[in-house]
Amino acid sequence: MATNRAEQAGLSDRERQLLDIAEASSKQAYVTGSEVAWSQAIRAAELMLLVPEFDQANREVLRRAVTRVVFGRYRGCGQQPVHLSAAIDALRKVVESSRVWVDVSHHAFVLATLLNARYDLAPQEDGGDDPDELDEAIALPLSEGTQVARTLHARLLRIRFERTGSMLDLDQAVLTLRAAREAPPEDPERREADRLWFSSLLADALRARADFTGSIEDINEAVYLFDAVARAEREGQHASDQAALGIALLARAQSDGARDADAERAVRELRAAIGMGEESLSHPWWLSNCADALRTWCLALPPGDPTKADRLREAIALHDRVLDMVGEAARERPMYLAARAGTLSELARGTGEPGPRSAAIEAWRRACDAAPSGDPARPGYLGSLSLELWRRNDPVLGDAEAAIENWKAVVDDVAAPAGWRVLAARYCADALTAAGNEIGALGSMTKAVELLPLVATPSLQRGEQEELLTPWQRVPQDAMGLALSLGCERQAVELLDAGRGVLWSHHYGVEAALADLGRVDRDQADHLTALRTDMSRAVRGHSGLRRAGAVRRWAEATERVRAEVPGFSRFLLPAEYDELRAAASDGPVVVMAAGAVGGVALVVTADRPQPQKIELPKLTTEAVDRHTERLVEAWDEIARDPSGPVGAMGIAALADCLDDTLPWLWASAAKPVLDKLSLPACADGVLPRLWWSPVGRLALLPLHAAGIPVVGESVLDRVVPSYTPNLISLLRLQRRRAAWRDTGPEPMLLPVAVPGNPPLVQAVTEARAVAEHLGQHAAPVLLGKEATADAVLRQLAAYDWVHFACHGVRPVGYPSSGDAGGLGLHDRMLRVLELAGARERRGGLAFLSVCWGAGGSSKLPGEAIHPAAALQVAGYEHVISAMWTLQDGSAVNAVKAFYNTLVPEGANGLSAQGAARALHSTVRALRRSHPGSPHIWAPYVHFGL
Repeated sequence: MATNRAEQAGLSDRERQLLDIAEASSKQAYVTGSEVAWSQAIRAAELMLLVPEFDQANREVLRRAVTRVVFGRYRGCGQQPVHLSAAIDALRKVVESSRVWVDVSHHAFVLATLLNARYDLAPQEDGGDDPDELDEAIALPLSEGTQVARTLHARLLRIRFERTGSMLDLDQAVLTLRAAREAPPEDPERREADRLWFSSLLADALRARADFTGSIEDINEAVYLFDAVARAEREGQHASDQAALGIALLARAQSDGARDADAERAVRELRAAIGMGEESLSHPWWLSNCADALRTWCLALPPGDPTKADRLREAIALHDRVLDMVGEAARERPMYLAARAGTLSELARGTGEPGPRSAAIEAWRRACDAAPSGDPARPGYLGSLSLELWRRNDPVLGDAEAAIENWKAVVDDVAAPAGWRVLAARYCADALTAAGNEIGALGSMTKAVELLPLVATPSLQRGEQEELLTPWQRVPQDAMGLALSLGCERQAVELLDAGRGVLWSHHYGVEAALADLGRVDRDQADHLTALRTDMSRAVRGHSGLRRAGAVRRWAEATERVRAEVPGFSRFLLPAEYDELRAAASDGPVVVMAAGAVGGVALVVTADRPQPQKIELPKLTTEAVDRHTERLVEAWDEIARDPSGPVGAMGIAALADCLDDTLPWLWASAAKPVLDKLSLPACADGVLPRLWWSPVGRLALLPLHAAGIPVVGESVLDRVVPSYTPNLISLLRLQRRRAAWRDTGPEPMLLPVAVPGNPPLVQAVTEARAVAEHLGQHAAPVLLGKEATADAVLRQLAAYDWVHFACHGVRPVGYPSSGDAGGLGLHDRMLRVLELAGARERRGGLAFLSVCWGAGGSSKLPGEAIHPAAALQVAGYEHVISAMWTLQDGSAVNAVKAFYNTLVPEGANGLSAQGAARALHSTVRALRRSHPGSPHIWAPYVHFGL
């Protein structure tokens, strides 16, 4: 578009001349496609960028001309990468020079479009395009009032979600599209058309979010919106709208247990779209989804239904039509081949006939062969091929051997998503075990354990990490079982330690290692930190080659550190047994796990090169599940109605449950271990220390309180018990203590009291009693309205000790998600991740006189995600809290007794060294006061040294 003279006011003659050349040359180039004309236009644009007053308001006409020319040359010359890069460089200068003027949004929109294009086109083999450019595009000041800009912004957010897996981006994309749908129309005549368009975009984003989260609310809304769009009376796009509805219905059918009504309707809608839109470029995609809907419909049919095989064969015929329509070189062909293979696999399982299984194997092979190197879906195809080979298991054809080799290839494929690699390792281990190769099976399970940190990469939100890690909770325990079957007790302990507390290891394991490296070699530490960011971003979507390159560069860099930096030969490698056993320097650590036919305890002591193995035949998985389910049901009732009748019923159920559970735990787990250990009391009658480190759901049970108190047989009468999530966390605390010993000022305690709602009558009394007892060693109580989350976080950084008297909240979902537990302060909940990062200081004591402060998650028992563990991560050497609810009155007495024992009158300063023994004494006294009420005295636990 040519500029008029009014727009050129204030320009110099030279600037007008450049403007005329740029406009005339670009117009000629558009018409003729002449590269010479484009070169002339670009040269004029480059000279305009050099104008000294380019960033002045009256040079907007020049800025718009530059944008038109550089964007036009890129679009008009075959969208070549070299022209794209030149256009981006020029537009960055235009945007920067126009930031103070209102027209920046126009240039920003064009720049964002080009950055988006480069992200799609950039080479991936080296692990990446520059992810910072995608961030740059999203951060550009696009006009919020422009619906096209909103659409682009949402698309960029979707792309970043697909690359990184961050739900924050997808959530923001949904919000952006929802706002665009509800915004006043830019053109009133297009009100309804625009609303339908944005309804469709919003529905697609909701469906994508439902695919990732399993949210039935999102998929229901997506179906509702797609249905409204498909039923609207208007011209054009009706077939694609009906297809979108069918695909959403299919997604709902698959996410909700293959509901036959949704699957049947999905077939109906997709058949209608196929019949109306035979000329559509999306026609093969609709056919493939219709076939998938038929297969999903079959899953909802009862076994033996005579129509199932017919529908699957109809689906296979649709797959064949798709493959006839797309060429051999089509990018989508591997996906369509895999879809056909999946349907053949289902037919093979349904009929038991050898023909469909052989056809499925051949189809999976073709999908693997057709998928190019680096295709993120190829490992999935290869894993599915292996599964079919394993199911057929023809010894003549060597199916089992081929399946094992294929699974090994998936395990070693760094381009594959980590979850697929773990699954392949599990299948491979099962196949190797069946083949009698237990050593090879142990190698596969070891790789599965090593991959767990990559499943829950740090780039994801914590709730997403927890959800992705949940299916693999048994991996370390199964790996332990294989190691024990081979007599490898040391390796069993190593595997259990590496496979538990994975999420906390992200928080303080890798970061602490990088900090240690930074004190010796800052350049290598900074390089690894940048690589870690790159690697953690390439987690999902079409990022296989990016992921492969990032993982390769990370592996090379860590190997370089081990080879070049003195003292770092084991940098970021899992701890070996000889390192781990140092954690038991103050007493034995008992690693305990249940099993299908009996459990086992591995007792780690600092002075023995091998762990002591103790068989526990009565500690079965079935029994542990039965007792934990009763406990969790009681806890849930209490949490739903803490001060009401349902909560009272929960307390009664908890008391009944403990009456059964504590004697069973004593007979099945604790007593056999203590009898085998024969730990002697010290000469002065002081009981020995012992740390429990239970595995899996066993971590939800009160091992420390196991026993039959009325006859004097219990853990509390034999040892001073503590807990540790794993050996490495205890070892880290010991190392921190050694590094920080005798440094800093005298320790002081921060008392925090929030009566809350329903009110905790004794909370303020308790906190003031603690402060009064400690005198000059305690700060004034941070009370009520003063105890906001931000205020507490600021104060924690300044104190070595802290005492909380407030509400604790039991998590009802994943421990770190939006409805998860934490500490109830005046303005909001203080969550576990905030507590974990609360301070740089080390040492000291944290007493959480709160309900559920050490209550683990039944979804992720092996991760120890609760406030007590978070404060241990924050550096507190001793953390005391409760596994379930506390009784307000008895809690005050327990707190007073604890501090009187730990810090007797006249003590010089504060020392937390005797915290475990002080709690032990307090709980035994509380037990004597309430002998028939373990729900009152048994919740208290000690974590740490």
